[in-house]
Amino acid sequence: MKKSVLLLMIIVIVFMAFIGTIKTYNDRLDTAYDSLKFRGIEHNLVELEGAIQFQKDNNWTNSYAVLEKVQDVIEGIGITLIVSKDMGNLTKENEDTLNLLLDIMSEYDKYGDYPDSSDSVNTQDKDAFSKLADDLNKVNWAVGSSYGKNDDEFKRAVDNLYSYQKEQ
Repeated sequence: MKKSVLLLMIIVIVFMAFIGTIKTYNDRLDTAYDSLKFRGIEHNLVELEGAIQFQKDNNWTNSYAVLEKVQDVIEGIGITLIVSKDMGNLTKENEDTLNLLLDIMSEYDKYGDYPDSSDSVNTQDKDAFSKLADDLNKVNWAVGSSYGKNDDEFKRAVDNLYSYQKEQ
């Protein structure tokens, strides 16, 4: 009887340790996704807004810097999608949100994968980038604003950005 109770206690302890390990692993996956989303996307969106504002204030003397920031955002979205899928922690809702943001940003990717100093934006593009900066500011992806949104806030920000971008 004592042996079976001891054996049962050992099994329970091992099982609890196993469950704890799984929870820790899942927490790490969630943290990895949040880190990718924060550094790879949100941070780059804030830098994009800042680059646009800087160019507006300086007569677009270095417009290719904005084009490079667009590429950074698109690259961050792609990396987050790929890595999160590979880690198995990308929900369908998060994937849809990231793909919507990728669609929005792809509208500004008119100069190829590697913009350089010979690329400059025309007046219509300047207006579109100015509107993008204003819209990023509205969803708190702007220099000086607090960002680092949880999944629901991130989705809401992307949905709002999409709505703002569709307004004329």
